[in-house]
Amino acid sequence: VRLLDPVTGVERARLGGTGPRLSPVAFSPDGRWLAAGSEDGSLRLWDPATGSEVARLGGGSALLPTSAPGGGGLWSLAFHPQSGRLASGSTGGRLTLWDLSAGPASAVPLGIRDSGGGRLLALAYHPDGSRRASGSEDGAVRLWSETGAPRVLGRHQARVLAVAFRPDGAVLASGGADGAVRLWDPAAGPGETALLARLPVDGEWVWSVTFDPQGGWLAGASADGSVRLWDLSAGAREPRLVARLPGHIATRLGSDLGKVLSVAFSPDGARLAAGTAQAGVRLWDLRPLRLLNQGPSSAPRAALLSEALPRLWRLSLEDLELTPTVWTRLTPREGF
Repeated sequence: VRLLDPVTGVERARLGGTGPRLSPVAFSPDGRWLAAGSEDGSLRLWDPATGSEVARLGGGSALLPTSAPGGGGLWSLAFHPQSGRLASGSTGGRLTLWDLSAGPASAVPLGIRDSGGGRLLALAYHPDGSRRASGSEDGAVRLWSETGAPRVLGRHQARVLAVAFRPDGAVLASGGADGAVRLWDPAAGPGETALLARLPVDGEWVWSVTFDPQGGWLAGASADGSVRLWDLSAGAREPRLVARLPGHIATRLGSDLGKVLSVAFSPDGARLAAGTAQAGVRLWDLRPLRLLNQGPSSAPRAALLSEALPRLWRLSLEDLELTPTVWTRLTPREGF
């Protein structure tokens, strides 16, 4: 796990480096801890300020051996937004809750619950912490309360790879291997239609979805190496595709290494980071795009975006080198 300075691209720390491969990673809301799950079922936690590992739970440890319920590889992680709890999803479809309130070294598993849907590939907490959403190998999007069995909110036609709540908690986004992003109403009750919109992604697997801090934009990362941005300002039932950020060269040459596996907005929403399978990170400056998107909807503007987008300020952190690959000044046209 590498920690990079988002401005300079300088590597601040390199965590782990030995043992089983690490996949899901998550920062605690206060930034004090960084958690990572591994393919042997262990959960590792670091202090990002010092780079020191403070706890290793599960897997080969005595606390939760691989043979115990919840063992096997960890595929998803999510911190509670307020309390010191961490949820992890495993190969067996089991959700484990950890209490970190006394510190990672004293972590206690609060309980293990079964989804019944195969590998638990995605997890997200509702912003108020009252519920969790999950995505599973069986294609189901589930909602979990503190007690009782999870409820199926809806389904994809293939495994669900990503879930994310809008900051106000009123919309849940999911991405799947069926080449679509779906928007759901998490407040829909049993028997009610929860699906708000389906956003096709040209048959590509959607590995990651995330909302910007204001909740007006949604980003989706796909296996073709591109990132799509949708505008939800007109409502979740009327999302509008704003842009498709160009893909990576490795993907264009037919390689799997260029697929984008994760995306995240900066806290101010001005930048978007995209992590790829080839261990590269790209930073996109979205401010020019936001300015272009403020004008009235029209065909000329759509044409301008299509032409200008590949030339937006783009930074590449490939191999830990921050290099401006393209720099073009965009001049606003009349009416924008």
